[in-house]
Amino acid sequence: MKIAGDIARRIAITRYFMILGIVVLHMPPFKPLSAYHLDPFDLFRGMLTFGVFRATVPLLTAVSAFLLFSADLDRQYLRLMQKKTRTLLVPLVLWNLPMLPLLYWIQKNGLIAHQFEVDLYPAHWQNWMDAATGLFHTPLNYPTHFLRNLFALALIAPLLGMLLRRAPYIGLVIVFVVYWYDLDGDLLLRNSMLLSFYVGGLAAVRKWDLRALDRYAPLLLAALLAMAVAIVLFHIQNREWFALVSPFVVWPCMSLIAPTRLGELLHRHSSASFFTFLAHGPLLLAAWITFQRYGASLPYEMFWAVIPPAVVLLCAYTHRAFWRAAPEVAAVFLGDRGPRRATAGPAARTLPNESAHTGLALQPDVPS
Repeated sequence: MKIAGDIARRIAITRYFMILGIVVLHMPPFKPLSAYHLDPFDLFRGMLTFGVFRATVPLLTAVSAFLLFSADLDRQYLRLMQKKTRTLLVPLVLWNLPMLPLLYWIQKNGLIAHQFEVDLYPAHWQNWMDAATGLFHTPLNYPTHFLRNLFALALIAPLLGMLLRRAPYIGLVIVFVVYWYDLDGDLLLRNSMLLSFYVGGLAAVRKWDLRALDRYAPLLLAALLAMAVAIVLFHIQNREWFALVSPFVVWPCMSLIAPTRLGELLHRHSSASFFTFLAHGPLLLAAWITFQRYGASLPYEMFWAVIPPAVVLLCAYTHRAFWRAAPEVAAVFLGDRGPRRATAGPAARTLPNESAHTGLALQPDVPS
């Protein structure tokens, strides 16, 4: 199925915008929702961290499935697996494996007084396997668990495709039951992605009008902000409901950004989105360790405000430099996601072809 140029453009903008949100969401240190108060900074940070940008995984998962099933890749399993190996599995391993010896050396010699989520010393094969691939637990470069889960979903895409094409809404009930009772076992580290993935596939197979809710975008934006405020004010711990509804809220809201200068800026630099996604975790951790050692006398609010844009700009510059200096190496590390090709204008933009990947969740073979 050919995807309209304006929808493809909005996907690119949404992808990059939400990944910038992930950078904010992952700002260390983690602060539990119960510890948030009513002062303006806490409220603003909490709205973004536990509200608005918690929509990133559900929305990008749904977009990924939409692209996969729009391209009928579920009916070409060998091609699907070849693509997913190159565009998901290889980057997952390459952006985790080289860091394992470094962390082992740090932990063995007690060089940094930081409590890492992964223990590689003393060495154990299962800890190292999980750290490199996220097989059963979050990998060392923790954001990349998303790639691991997307690869797992690709493995069962043909089964989901049969449900989507033969009994779509019965399939939706089955998938919801699997999600609700957590029947997927170790297949997914975040089982809500299964439901988001199926809904995205449903949009593709049933040819939903992806502009249908755009007319309600201002109202939905107000609802999104209201939900985010409520989550922080009332310390709502169970936010599964938000994960389920957020794609239907955030996607129309992006129609407000797409035609603006901000939308054009995001689209122009959207090819850096996947590199930003892969690199931001280690960069944020390095910044936090440095801040603790040398900037503890400075207000945390300044650290929180400065570091995300600094990381985004650094990633954008490094991504471009990486492709210029070593394009073949960059292609391997980034799953063939190269810089976006120039086009005639917003109205003429369409999804890139298979040889010109542009980033996270934009092309059928690389959901996000």
